[in-house]
Amino acid sequence: MPCLASDEQADWLVVDEAAAIPAPLLHQLVSRFPRTLLTTTVQGYEGTGRGFLLKFLRSLSAFTPF
Repeated sequence: MPCLASDEQADWLVVDEAAAIPAPLLHQLVSRFPRTLLTTTVQGYEGTGRGFLLKFLRSLSAFTPF
């Protein structure tokens, strides 16, 4: 991903449908930016949103749900 290889700085990263992105890549993105807004669908038949809630968010040291 270009944003991971770049030296450019940004205050925010906004990701839509974050549950569709593999967790290791999300961890890299979250650690690269001071503030990250992750939006995703958590209900549905795929189950990716549920896994996002149960696994990815629990692995973060700090997060604020809205």
